[in-house]
Amino acid sequence: MICWRFKILYLLLKFGLILSCGIKKPPKPLPPPEYELKRIGSKVYLIPKTKGLKAEGFVPKDGFLVRDDPSRFCFKVSGPKGREILSCVEEAGAGRPSLEVEVKDDRVEIIAKEMGTYRLYPYRDGRLIPKPLAEVRGRKMEIKRGLKPKIVGVTKVMGRVDSEPTIVEIPPVEPPRPAPPEDVRYVVRGDKLFLYWWGPDDEVRFLVYKNGKLLTTEPIVSNYYVDELPKRETVYEIVSVNSAGAKSEPARIVYRP
Repeated sequence: MICWRFKILYLLLKFGLILSCGIKKPPKPLPPPEYELKRIGSKVYLIPKTKGLKAEGFVPKDGFLVRDDPSRFCFKVSGPKGREILSCVEEAGAGRPSLEVEVKDDRVEIIAKEMGTYRLYPYRDGRLIPKPLAEVRGRKMEIKRGLKPKIVGVTKVMGRVDSEPTIVEIPPVEPPRPAPPEDVRYVVRGDKLFLYWWGPDDEVRFLVYKNGKLLTTEPIVSNYYVDELPKRETVYEIVSVNSAGAKSEPARIVYRP
């Protein structure tokens, strides 16, 4: 009786081992490539969300994959682990936005001739960056002017594609002028003339002129300047220069022998 029970237990254990060795879990599928696809005029941009993506007919530029082709086409995208998917894009839309540009004191107003949805893209080094700064519905767009010039590309949204961009240059605003140096003086020591003054704040530098001729090729940090002692009446001018490159009115002093 006991042997019979052991035989049954042995057979059950053997059958369990066979099942555990012969049945395996199916492997996990490879993750699909993740990206954003955007057509702007004749160019198609593939913006990767994971590293190591490749696409047929696309070349890498500025962290994106780009293909210049106005026709409708399909292509394969492969991920870093080898999985491929098929993707398609529509053909390019015709034309580009017709715009009027008005430069205001602190901004630039861009007015489209037609109602619609428009996108503004940064434009650097002769290339459009396919990450929109703004999307506007209607006709009127505004961009604030800064201390540096900017260039943007304005597209019209046409279904699932953007038109060719119209390039708009945004001029910089005039930077605020610093205050001129204060209390300019000089002392004579032998054959040298020592100019000195007080700056309006700690952020400015200075240019020194002698009878209208620039003596300092670059703005200097120090608030003094040493010159050869002039032999005749001489006008010195000291100009403050701030970090934006704006210059103050000159502070003048006249040396008379």
